[in-house]
Amino acid sequence: MDCLAAEQAVPALSLPAFRDALGDSGLALLLDYWLELCDGAYLPGRREIDPGQLKPILPALYMLERIEGDGLRFRLAGTAVRGLFAQDITGRSLEEVLPERARRNAKRCYETVDRLATAWLTRIAYDLGQGDHYNYSRLVCPLASDGKRIDAYLGAFETTDIYAPPRSFAEVEDRFLAILTRQEAVLAR
Repeated sequence: MDCLAAEQAVPALSLPAFRDALGDSGLALLLDYWLELCDGAYLPGRREIDPGQLKPILPALYMLERIEGDGLRFRLAGTAVRGLFAQDITGRSLEEVLPERARRNAKRCYETVDRLATAWLTRIAYDLGQGDHYNYSRLVCPLASDGKRIDAYLGAFETTDIYAPPRSFAEVEDRFLAILTRQEAVLAR
């Protein structure tokens, strides 16, 4: 079953609405930091990222970089991100890390971020059966070494899982019965 039809439009939210959707989460910290680095149409490059400014959410951060062709490779992944994938994904491509269904949705996200040069938010509540739910949120912010052409993405994940240790994303993707809610939005720029 596909999570979302590829042609479904993603709403563009104003900055106040997009920011409100994040609440007081670590994702809001990332958005605020990224916006501070943006200057009009100028996008920050990965060299402008100061990890010290994101210290509270370092475990949840990841950075993807464009590679030859149409590929994406994880340049770095925090400890929580590695836990989410149940492996160290640093240096690995999306194709190596994500199951096909999740990879299609991720690529759709990054293609939209490329086209619109703005931040993307995804929130999903998975139904795993017998009252078991898994909540997942992801914020993706584009980066551009030259200020214009997107060549990397700074993102963060947040999950709510009652199990210890937490289940991996692949484990959830393999066994979900339904998606209870799915919210996607881009920041209107």
